[in-house]
Amino acid sequence: MNYNHPRRRKTAGVIRYSCGILFCLFSFVYLYFLQGDLLAQAQFVFSKGVTHYCLSIGALVITAVLQILQWIVALVIRVPSRWHSLTYYPSFLVLTVMTDLNEDIINDFHWGVWIWLFPLLLIVFAVLVQLAKASEEVLPDAYPNTLSAKLWTNYLVLFIMVILSGGCHRTPDTYLYELKAERLILEGKYAKAAQVGIKSLSTSERLDNLRCYALSKEGLLAENLFLYPQPYGAQGLLNVNDIDTLHHRFDARHICFSLGALKGLNVKSLKSFLSLVEPLLKHRADSLAEVDSFTLASSDSLRDEHLRRVNRNNIQRRRAADYHLCSLLLSKDMKHFEHLLQTYYPPTEGDSTYVASLPRAYREVMTMLKPQLADSLTLASYREYEHLKDSLSYNKLIQTNITRRHFGDTYWWYYDH
Repeated sequence: MNYNHPRRRKTAGVIRYSCGILFCLFSFVYLYFLQGDLLAQAQFVFSKGVTHYCLSIGALVITAVLQILQWIVALVIRVPSRWHSLTYYPSFLVLTVMTDLNEDIINDFHWGVWIWLFPLLLIVFAVLVQLAKASEEVLPDAYPNTLSAKLWTNYLVLFIMVILSGGCHRTPDTYLYELKAERLILEGKYAKAAQVGIKSLSTSERLDNLRCYALSKEGLLAENLFLYPQPYGAQGLLNVNDIDTLHHRFDARHICFSLGALKGLNVKSLKSFLSLVEPLLKHRADSLAEVDSFTLASSDSLRDEHLRRVNRNNIQRRRAADYHLCSLLLSKDMKHFEHLLQTYYPPTEGDSTYVASLPRAYREVMTMLKPQLADSLTLASYREYEHLKDSLSYNKLIQTNITRRHFGDTYWWYYDH
């Protein structure tokens, strides 16, 4: 057959370039959006924190290397253009092995099944190449000889390899959520970090810790805490023992420091940690009073710096106070919560809107404790919840599921279930 015929060369060129573009697009998107955080974590652990992985540059470099591998394979095996996409088989195989990671493999590397599966799949590739070459004897190049027929054959093979490559990873969604939330926090994107995995009912203790920290940095911890499942109680708020600098770029020490106290060796629980910051919380100085007492003779720059320091301290106190109060809510210690609420959020004398001005979780608790002080909207919602719960009391499972569907983002549902 004359493979140097101009029309054949043009057909082969269209197939090569279109398959290359499709592979590069898939590889970059897969590495950047789906597996980037996993590879970043692997590089951090394997290098012991010496080097760091850039998602965009890493995806571009790996895609380029895989494309070069395909070019070498295509030059060596020289399959017919109808089966050109088979030359991407080794690149897909390397991509699959590279991204088939989970927490156990990253923390204690081992090849697992790939130690025997990789050579076996290379043998399968050799067999497929021989079959592809032999098919030219059964299906002469003249049938089918249209460009579209050859394109669709190659696209189908590419699609099958995309499905097999993307479907082989064994990484739990919650671990990927943890890595993404950690990266966004380190980048200072707290609002985006708080949204990671928000639609999923699956969570982990570490993921809850990261979400709560992101919410705290946004000043929304007590407002949005129960938008997420809280199966770990107060431990999901902050696990002070989650410290592993070899495997985590951001751990409990950073959270503790942001709340105003360092985590010491003798601090074994969230309760003991909060006992360290409680004296700081109860010392609530008035910012304006401090500034006024700062001698009027001081320069404007000194007063501005003093005001920034006071405001920074007050923000830190508020975050620590919310951690303390939310830990009581998650522990269902409503009596202690009610006592401390007015310490951390002191009401103004004669203020009838005090409860209505509180963050959402606190309003919902106070509606349970003192419904006469609740705002009308929250009280109406609470009565609707109670009515729905009572109407389904005949079956606990049905009651749990239906009330969760309508009120799963409230403290009332968390307290009852």
